[in-house]
Amino acid sequence: MIKRLLSLVTVLLAFCFIGNAQVLKRSERSIGLNKVVRPNSLTRASSDGALFSYGITPESYVGAGANHYDCAIFVPGKFAGNSIDVIGFYLVDKSALTNVKCWIAKDLPSNLTTDCMYAADVTSLSDLMTSGLPCLVKTSGVKVPEGGCYVGYSFDVSDLAAEYGQYPIAFDGGIDKEGGAYLKFTGEDWSNMYGQGFGNLLTMVQMSGDNFVGDAASFSKTSFNRVIGAVNGTAKVKATIMGEGVNPVTSLSYTVKDLSTGAVSSEQTVSADGIAFYETGSVVFEIPVGSEYSLSDKEITITKVNGEANAATDNVSMTGSVLVVTREVPRNIVEEEFTATGCPYCTRGYAGMDALHDKYPDRFIGIAVHGDVNYSDPMRITDYNTVMSGIGGFPTALLNRINEVDPYFGSSSGTLLGIVNDVESYMGPAEAEVVVSPVWNENQTVIEVNTNVTFLYNGDTAPYALGYVLLADGLTGTSYNWWQYNGYYGTTGLATEPYLNAWTTRGTIVEGMFQDYYGNSIDACMVQDMVYDHIAIKATSVSKGVSGSIKAPIVADQVQTHTTTFNLSNGVKSKTGDNLLQDKSKLKVVALLFNTKTGEIVNAAQSEIAPYGSTGIENVSNSADNVKEVARYSIDGTQLNAPAKGINIVKMSDGTTRKVLVNE
Repeated sequence: MIKRLLSLVTVLLAFCFIGNAQVLKRSERSIGLNKVVRPNSLTRASSDGALFSYGITPESYVGAGANHYDCAIFVPGKFAGNSIDVIGFYLVDKSALTNVKCWIAKDLPSNLTTDCMYAADVTSLSDLMTSGLPCLVKTSGVKVPEGGCYVGYSFDVSDLAAEYGQYPIAFDGGIDKEGGAYLKFTGEDWSNMYGQGFGNLLTMVQMSGDNFVGDAASFSKTSFNRVIGAVNGTAKVKATIMGEGVNPVTSLSYTVKDLSTGAVSSEQTVSADGIAFYETGSVVFEIPVGSEYSLSDKEITITKVNGEANAATDNVSMTGSVLVVTREVPRNIVEEEFTATGCPYCTRGYAGMDALHDKYPDRFIGIAVHGDVNYSDPMRITDYNTVMSGIGGFPTALLNRINEVDPYFGSSSGTLLGIVNDVESYMGPAEAEVVVSPVWNENQTVIEVNTNVTFLYNGDTAPYALGYVLLADGLTGTSYNWWQYNGYYGTTGLATEPYLNAWTTRGTIVEGMFQDYYGNSIDACMVQDMVYDHIAIKATSVSKGVSGSIKAPIVADQVQTHTTTFNLSNGVKSKTGDNLLQDKSKLKVVALLFNTKTGEIVNAAQSEIAPYGSTGIENVSNSADNVKEVARYSIDGTQLNAPAKGINIVKMSDGTTRKVLVNE
């Protein structure tokens, strides 16, 4: 038997610190529960009132190993005077709980008996393990006070040894919303969970009264990241919209203001997918752009909802910048996934990367960066140490260095393949085109890499730099540290999602694979026949890029070329000394174009390595039969009036760029 000492269980769990002592953890296996979530009897909006909540569908289960919990959401003061008629909330497993209460309080209470406007014992319990229904409690018609109130529930845990005594709280797995979750544990103060990444509590309030608006919507965020549009075209802003009226949002009218000139556009209208009261949905706004390459600040304002004046007053505008470029070039999405063979739930990252490669074969670049979890990983390299030091744990993914997300759930805390939504949100035009051409030397000991970068706007400064990664597919090994620890073995409830579901049957249980700090043996599912792809085996300047690799000024549609090498004459060894240069035919080079001010990867390219003697470019002659072109440049970026002998950079009529070798 192979026995390795397990590191702290925080490698198995997503966590954050609450107060000074308790640690809130999310059950990694919660998605695999045999649960049936049935529609509750509350309605989102009707003539009888409206259902207010920050989340509806349970997706993840959390806990802190405490024996008492208080949970609450905030009902805003905009609903003052309305009657709270029904409180609903989800329990995970009622068999592990006792002394369940629900309550309403002006402020977060210290004592449920003295600090609440309403409090009641809940004796008729439902849960996700049995009925899939929420607990519903009819109240005495407590009015929402001026300034709002907190609505919550509390319980004691009677069986801390039970799995869902450890994880008794249901969250929605969505994006955190202000007011969506407050928690208090035994001996701790109340904590606002906004920004902690757990989503929102599954607590619902059915209200009735006159203080509702019909047609209203607001932005969930009041700023957007820089967007790009081609001259005389449009730039697209994907925004999250909150429905604030009881009428579902089916259309939005908006204006766009240029913040430098004060000019306001004519009103435009875009469709929305019936966004319900206090639910969110995505809407794409189009911003017209002019005929000049420029960077300008814009403000989008929602003026009408469903053809009526927008009744919302807060967060009805969002601002951001728009870059106008010469033409649209697709931006490739780079996922740097931080993973480990000894990390049991990193297998979901493999599932996520496989899904993204299948869905976006021409736009997605996956880079697997291995670290050490539970034991030394045989694919760990030191070239990524600086970047890895900034991540929060394993598994983790960086998307174009813009955001740190889960490599499977994405920025959600429980949506199956939620990473797809994140990747799609970053897709769009790029500010520069990147083409990388790696070629072997005669002995296949050195890879010579030429990278051409074509910027699509003019700029006096050049806050950019290139970094490089060498990837290997098909890596294998026989020692135990090449085995993949699989925490999803035996998980159920994933039949509709094939990528992660495949891991529920992979591997073999190895008895006594690990032992804890007390010497107790721990059995583990290990996948012993793993073949690893997309592995970073060498990297150059992946923290900030190679200084001086891009030079100022930037001239629109002019090529800048950078050359580097990967010297493999001594092979490639990991930190553990394992051989990572196993099959030279399965190597790729990735070129990353960084914005040195923001750290963002603005575009990237990858390519297999061409054989010695080839150029990685097309061989053509100077003839009238060539593909139509719109511009031609020499390798140093000088525009040519006609084909010239040697390497030419050709801009095609379809917007693509080609390197060609003119022989005559």
